[in-house]
Amino acid sequence: MQPPNIVIFQCDQLRAFDLNCYGNKAISTPNIDMFSQSGFFFQNSVCNNPVCMASRSSLLSGQYSRSCIGDLGNDFIETSYGMGELEPEMPESQRGYVFPNKTLPEILKSAGYCNTVIGKWHIRPSPNILGFDKSIIPFNNHRHSGQKYSFDGGSYCEQNGFGPEFELQQVEEYLERQKTNQPFFLYYNVMPPHMPLADMPEQFLSLYNSEEICLRSNVCIKNELPFSEEWFKIYLWDYLYYHYQQPATQTLPHRFDVKKLVALYYGAISWIDSIFGRLLTSIANNNLEENTIVLFTSDHGDQLGSHHRWNKGVVYEESIRIPQIWRWPKTIRCGQSLNQLTSSIDVMPSLLEACGIDVPDWVQGKSIFKILNGDMETRENNQVFIETSSSSKGDQFSELGLRTSDHIFSLCLNRKSHELVDGFHSLYYLIDDPYQENDLCKAGCEKKLLEQMRDTLESWHKETPWLQGPTGGTNRTNRFDNRGFYIE
Repeated sequence: MQPPNIVIFQCDQLRAFDLNCYGNKAISTPNIDMFSQSGFFFQNSVCNNPVCMASRSSLLSGQYSRSCIGDLGNDFIETSYGMGELEPEMPESQRGYVFPNKTLPEILKSAGYCNTVIGKWHIRPSPNILGFDKSIIPFNNHRHSGQKYSFDGGSYCEQNGFGPEFELQQVEEYLERQKTNQPFFLYYNVMPPHMPLADMPEQFLSLYNSEEICLRSNVCIKNELPFSEEWFKIYLWDYLYYHYQQPATQTLPHRFDVKKLVALYYGAISWIDSIFGRLLTSIANNNLEENTIVLFTSDHGDQLGSHHRWNKGVVYEESIRIPQIWRWPKTIRCGQSLNQLTSSIDVMPSLLEACGIDVPDWVQGKSIFKILNGDMETRENNQVFIETSSSSKGDQFSELGLRTSDHIFSLCLNRKSHELVDGFHSLYYLIDDPYQENDLCKAGCEKKLLEQMRDTLESWHKETPWLQGPTGGTNRTNRFDNRGFYIE
């Protein structure tokens, strides 16, 4: 039997709570819902680090971000313009010290696969360095229109219309060409529902009525809804506001509030649903459905005002809970798992096992393939470790988390030294407190459980290696002027 084709469809900043099949009946996601009914999905899927570069690197390496890139956050360069920091858009042409072991595409390539990435990249080395034969990637990480693209590492050329629509056309053309017996791996990344939320087709901008939006209960604290002019502008326009300082982005729309923000976020998710529907249609129309593994997932979630926080990067369910839905007809069963935890680093070993390829010793994730095909219901050790580059406890901290099927425990690290910091930890019982509003540490409850989870997390921190390399990696500041603009 020919090895299965693989398609990973990865969204950016999509939290699981806001899909219809995960319980949000206020949002229309018919294509994702239909897909979930024909495949298998995990109610408790978690990203191991809720920030773009770290999470994407973990998925392709099967390792925690500390072990595959030696860092917990995104790369930044210092500039004298805007807010003073900018993420470098260009990936590196050399591997450098990151990804010390073979990645998923490199192992698949050795097994005879042809690998292609289309859409957002946001990983330090270029795709060809990590095992991709073909690539179509955008220049800007956070832009939907006016986007430039590079084909196979060539010069970036601007394309008309919205980037996600252009990428979808490239995917459809790619699938039409898959007529050979060589198996393929398509890593397809779509930028929405990540900001800028004001930059999408009109039909999705106005799809949801903000007055009908029901917010999560932890958004309203002491009868007060969160408001941030700065963050609202970032959500609407992203770096066009905070770095390029375009005049049109300097004033919020009239009476803009968190409900209007969430309505736009819902619209972006419906945009994703329409794109995913066309992907599934293309797979079916090209007779690829039966022997293609399709995974629908996201790199991380979004706080969207929960706990009066914005963006992501903290050990709250809104940041870490992501969708993970699998389909491979006749091999992956239909259904769902309510209790089994799975995470981003489990994707690589699961795919390798599905393809009959040995999982290397350096992979830190654990395969869930036997759960997908029905050979077992849950793994013996049902827990996920999380690391973050920031913390709800203070700017000087990063954070570690331990998520089980019913609890989540977190403690703080010194952001610079990575040493454990005493006195800053939290424990929540998610069955009775799904919105994390009652910290059992503050209440002085569950002291024995707290001790056990702390010991487990501290042991993991001690035993899980940090990749050692030069601070900041390859110096690419010479590619940018002092304002952070790329030098053509």
